[in-house]
Amino acid sequence: MYAYSYTDCENYENEESASKGLSYLAKFFEMAPKDKVLPSDYRYKGMLYLKQEKDSLAIIELKKAISMDEETASEYLGDLANIYLTKKDYNNVVTTYSQKAKGDFNNLSVAEIYNYAKAYYFGPKNFKMADSCFANLQERSPSYSPTYIWRGRCNFNLDVNKNLWLAKPHYEKLFEVLGEEYKAAANKSSSIEAAKYLGDYYFNNKEMKDIEMAKKYWGIVLELDPEDKQAKAFFAGVK
Repeated sequence: MYAYSYTDCENYENEESASKGLSYLAKFFEMAPKDKVLPSDYRYKGMLYLKQEKDSLAIIELKKAISMDEETASEYLGDLANIYLTKKDYNNVVTTYSQKAKGDFNNLSVAEIYNYAKAYYFGPKNFKMADSCFANLQERSPSYSPTYIWRGRCNFNLDVNKNLWLAKPHYEKLFEVLGEEYKAAANKSSSIEAAKYLGDYYFNNKEMKDIEMAKKYWGIVLELDPEDKQAKAFFAGVK
C-alpha cells in the first residue's frame, strides 16, 4: 500500500515518489509468495516507472499485468494505449485498442474511440477503419463537432480525386452541428477546410454545379480569412 500511495501521491516530485514507491515494491516482491502477487502490483510498478519517464520499462510491467488476468486486462490495456499515444506510436495504439475492443467498439469509451480513430488515421493510414471509428463516435455523441471534420478528412483520403465526393455530407454536417459557432476562433481552421471543399464541390461537380452555393461557401472562407488566396481567385474568376 505504501507503493500504491506513492504512485498516486501529489506531495512529492515525480522522481522522489517514484524511487520511494519502487523501493517498497521491490521489498514486496521479495517477500510475497507468487500466489499473493496481483496484476495491479505490476500495473503500479509500471505507473511508477512512468513517473521516471521510463516508458519502455512501464510497458513491460503493464504487459505482465495484462497477461495475468483477463478481467483486469481491459483497464490496463487503456493504460498501455495511453503510453503509446504519448510516444505517437500509432501502430501500437491501434494494436492495443483492437485487443481491448475485441471487435466491438462499445468496449471502448468515447475518448478511446476518438484516439483509436486518429491512430488509424496517422499510423497505418487506414482511412476506412478510421472512418468506421468516427462513425461510431458520431452515433454515441452526435453533437461533438470534431467528429465531422475527421470524417470529412477520412473520406477525402478515400476519394482523393473527388470522383464520388465522399467527404461532402460530413463537411455539410459540420456546419449543421456548429451553426453560428463556425465563426468561433476555435473552429476557424475546420470551417475553412470544410467550406473550401464544399465550394469546390458546387463549382466543379458538373452534375451538381451551383454557382450561388459555391459563392456561399467561398464567401465563408473570405469571411474567416479575408486574405485567403484561393477564395480571392475564385471570386476573381467568377466575375
